[in-house]
Amino acid sequence: MQLDLDLLRTFTSVVDTGGFGSAGLRVHRSQSTVSQQVRKLEELTGKTLLLRDRNGVTLTDDGELLLAYARRLLALHEEATNALGEQTPTHVLRVGVVEDFAGTAWMHTLADFVRQRPAVRLETVCDLSMHLQRQYARGQLDLIVAKDVVPPGMHSPIALPADCEVVWSEPLRWIAAENYPPPEAQTASLPLVLFMPGCVYRQAAIQSLELGGRAWHAVLSTQSLHGLQAALRAGMGLSPLNAAAAHLHSGSPGRGTNLDAELVVLDENRHGLPPLGHSRYLLRLARPGTAAEDDLQLLAQLVRQQVLRWHAQHSAPTAALAA
Repeated sequence: MQLDLDLLRTFTSVVDTGGFGSAGLRVHRSQSTVSQQVRKLEELTGKTLLLRDRNGVTLTDDGELLLAYARRLLALHEEATNALGEQTPTHVLRVGVVEDFAGTAWMHTLADFVRQRPAVRLETVCDLSMHLQRQYARGQLDLIVAKDVVPPGMHSPIALPADCEVVWSEPLRWIAAENYPPPEAQTASLPLVLFMPGCVYRQAAIQSLELGGRAWHAVLSTQSLHGLQAALRAGMGLSPLNAAAAHLHSGSPGRGTNLDAELVVLDENRHGLPPLGHSRYLLRLARPGTAAEDDLQLLAQLVRQQVLRWHAQHSAPTAALAA
């Protein structure tokens, strides 16, 4: 019996992700192909490795045994590949992303790319969209994931450069703690929790409030998404965020909640808040026609897939409003 590393990699991905569809996204194969590969591995070993039901998959005793060996074999294979490939990189890709995309999911995307392109060296920065766009325009970055905001009421889309595509769009909403009280008067100054100056969400919120003649003051300006979320949960104020950045998930009728049920989408009418428009995630990649083009295209495709997975996990219906 000769174990195929490709089959073992698919098998471990099914176990790690809990299903054939999600494993397919990780190994870049269709769900049916993943199922066929697991079946082929079972035929090769002569053992039933996984039990399948509506709730997902469960390892059998033989599956548990094989999983331990599979992880060791894959780790040894990667170690050997890296050792033999420790030469001067063929080229360097310089990548920039906004912070709310630069979490664990993004690191998995980078890891997937490195496994497929071990000879390419990645250099990654995390910054505000404005700074990323500036560095990209100067040729200092080869690929960026940035954001912009389409103002409310704009019927024709904002023109984009030829090297730019929208990979996701969703409403920008006012977010606060679940127990955030409506203002006593529509003229009360709004306490805002914001990213640092230069953030497109900050600019959109301030512009909307000032156009509506609404007073505001910044109780916190931060570079950290986690710091901003913590301030919101503590009830310090409200913030303009998209659902994914707020980690919102659908909740009961009349409210939106996140995983710990502490953040909600505020009802703009009840709180006297102006609409904010739509947030767009933008993917830009340069250097067409160069030796790095194939690598850039692969990384771009991994980014597209990760954005879709990320938003599927952290999406909230636009009708979910704080009561």
